[in-house]
Amino acid sequence: GEPSKMGGRPRFKPVDNYKEILDRFIRGEIGKTECQQMIGIKSKCTKLNDMDFYHDYLEENNIVYMRNLVDFHKSKCADTDIVSYIVRNDGTRIDYTESGTEIKSMDMATLIKCQSKKRKRKSRVYTIAE
Repeated sequence: GEPSKMGGRPRFKPVDNYKEILDRFIRGEIGKTECQQMIGIKSKCTKLNDMDFYHDYLEENNIVYMRNLVDFHKSKCADTDIVSYIVRNDGTRIDYTESGTEIKSMDMATLIKCQSKKRKRKSRVYTIAE
């Protein structure tokens, strides 16, 4: 990756098609382990959730909460089992089933919880003191 503006370790640069991989991860077609391998995250210490590009992707798609259960379902799921779900900014919850079906509902409780716990991300704007 390119070096940071403050010096130090360069930022991680994902593969070019990372958005398509994240789309598949969101829909529950692949689990977190496979997603991280496809994107190029090799270290067990590095998490997808720590990556700026992942948070940018969620923000661009109006997602305030995301849960992928594929890695927890080690055995074969039934077609109706929920393998992942997201909650959007407006409280809409979309469940994705093993068969690829989308089920929409409202989940205001998760939305309120996420908004109250919203983590402050480090600003990418650097100022130099005069």
